[in-house]
Amino acid sequence: MEHEEKAHYQKEIESIKCDVARLTNLLEQVLSFKNGMGTSVQPLMEASSAHVPHTSQKLGANSETG
Repeated sequence: MEHEEKAHYQKEIESIKCDVARLTNLLEQVLSFKNGMGTSVQPLMEASSAHVPHTSQKLGANSETG
């Protein structure tokens, strides 16, 4: 059983690593565009519209302002 759990968690870790890499790339694209470096008409990554698992659809719902 321990081996199966370890394999499961390893898959989760790899999935998270891929998500972080994809989001980091997207963030870099947005920041370069914001700083005037992105003059291309080329759209941002295709994955930008992909659903990110394990995230709430109401990202700011629990935060209170002033």
